[in-house]
Amino acid sequence: MPLIQRERQNYAGVLALTLLLQLFLVSWTFPVRELLTQTPLFHIDGAYHWLQMHVARDLAEQGRLTGYDPYFAAGNVGGVTLNASAKVPSLLFFLLGGYLSAEQTYKLFVFVASVLGPAMVPLAARIAKADSRATWVAAGLALCAWWATAFRWYHTAGMVSFVLACFLALPFSVLVVRCALSDAARATHVVCVGLSGAAGFFLHPLFPVPVALLTTSLLAAEWRTIAWQRAIVVLVAIGAISLGPNLPWILAMLRSESTVASVLVYQTRVDITTIPKEAIGLWRGESMGAKLYSGLLVAAIAAAAGALAPADRRFARASLAAWAVLALFAAVGAAVPGFANIQPNRFSAAAYLFLLIPAATGVEALYRWVRSSSRAKRAVALGMTTVCTASFAWSSVEVAREVSYAPVGHYGAPPPEVNKLGEKSAWLVQWLATNTSADGRILFETSKARIHDGAHMAGYYAIKSEREFIGGPYPYMFTTSFWDGVAFGRPIASIASGEFARYLDLYNIGWIVVHSEESKRYLASAPDVVQEATHDDLAIFRVNRSLSFFLAGSGRVEQRDENRVVLSDLEGEEVVVKYHYISGLTSDPPVTIEPFSVAGVPRPFVRLSTNGTRRVVLSLR
Repeated sequence: MPLIQRERQNYAGVLALTLLLQLFLVSWTFPVRELLTQTPLFHIDGAYHWLQMHVARDLAEQGRLTGYDPYFAAGNVGGVTLNASAKVPSLLFFLLGGYLSAEQTYKLFVFVASVLGPAMVPLAARIAKADSRATWVAAGLALCAWWATAFRWYHTAGMVSFVLACFLALPFSVLVVRCALSDAARATHVVCVGLSGAAGFFLHPLFPVPVALLTTSLLAAEWRTIAWQRAIVVLVAIGAISLGPNLPWILAMLRSESTVASVLVYQTRVDITTIPKEAIGLWRGESMGAKLYSGLLVAAIAAAAGALAPADRRFARASLAAWAVLALFAAVGAAVPGFANIQPNRFSAAAYLFLLIPAATGVEALYRWVRSSSRAKRAVALGMTTVCTASFAWSSVEVAREVSYAPVGHYGAPPPEVNKLGEKSAWLVQWLATNTSADGRILFETSKARIHDGAHMAGYYAIKSEREFIGGPYPYMFTTSFWDGVAFGRPIASIASGEFARYLDLYNIGWIVVHSEESKRYLASAPDVVQEATHDDLAIFRVNRSLSFFLAGSGRVEQRDENRVVLSDLEGEEVVVKYHYISGLTSDPPVTIEPFSVAGVPRPFVRLSTNGTRRVVLSLR
């Protein structure tokens, strides 16, 4: 058999084996028997993505990417503006909604993403022309990186799209460089690479960050051999093709009025000491290190210094440079104004993906050094080999622990990943549906610690109970949000009772659900607020007041859906409803719509000049 055919067969074998092994492990931990059941996957962000899928599907059926969402914050812009990372499962739910539920669709997406992730590494090694031995090592390291690093936590926390996008960034970046360097790259190759970039960008908007760093480093390493005029044309073409299919959702976001009050302040610490802490594997406090990392660094350095092929040395050096820049950005990037919005800390794990292929090459270099005739070189090689062996062996043990159902430490959620809806959530949805009405809103205290069955469940509660929540489905999102003793932007204990009563009236709040001791103490002495029920650490209070969605005039809210609020039985030439005004709000039949500001309320309400119109449908155009 000719050598090139044997090499191709080896590459196909390592890719197939990686997929099969990952399929087995994911099927075991998921487990696969739950794939098409109605049991939800709601750990941490899963329930929030479930909400995003429902909103996106309802808007897509109207031919829209954004719309007026009446279920949270007294009316806000919903849809793609609040859906950075669940666009793929949302699209799948729109396409498969007649056959699969949101629960089933999301689990299918998570399962497939889990299986594909590690396989991106041997694929990248093949594109980079690494030899088959290094590709086998890279595949093993990829499985360790997926199961025994922060990526496992991110994945089970619901950041599935981000994790897959980071793994996809490796083969895509290498493909871009190959196209830029090759004189034989055809237009069809450029188009295909561009379309794969478009898929990655659609998968997650942060996909370009690791791609830009790794691509730039790899190109810089080859700068002497690049025909820059042609390369720039290729790079611009790939960028344009990657951007083009994503323009609809990008433009929809740019055109929409932002209703989010503040950035989600997660993954924004500034601490340069996390770089060495994570490199030596510390998972403590803000540091999310892994035992794999020290071995990757040492082996990649060995490749940069001693790989046989000059191309492998250049690749390793470029990868180490990209790692250093991305690790530095992850540690201190949030200090730069505007960069905190993309949560830099999450990229520390992505930085180590850059080292997987060089580390696989470095293993071979270390083996040669150990057999060297130079005593000094052997001593150094033995020290480096010891670090790598301990690191990779320990990581392999951690993979076994990670897939174990035993009560041992895990990076992510212990298996099984799919669990039935929590008892607390089932009770609360039933209580809200039975003991409240759609005549008023619910002030719901969300939790940074996710005390509601380990997830951000507010969106699920609102949709299932068919009630409006005055806050947001996630902490920090809106000026009306309520989390862990902080209401309407400040500690609840600092709000005077008269001012709090005014908020209850302005936002038509009829019930309050809390979990924190501060909120319970405050509400226990609040006027016209009566405790109705308790369950576990939850307490539910009822507000003794007449419920009305109208500040001026009168009427009733006949129906509310995504981008559709039906007001009927309207009385008065001028009607002010307790929904927030958003630019672009329109009505059927047409009436004059204006903002109506109230002192102490950051966002205006909606004022309608009805001219005798008795029924109006509000929506965003």
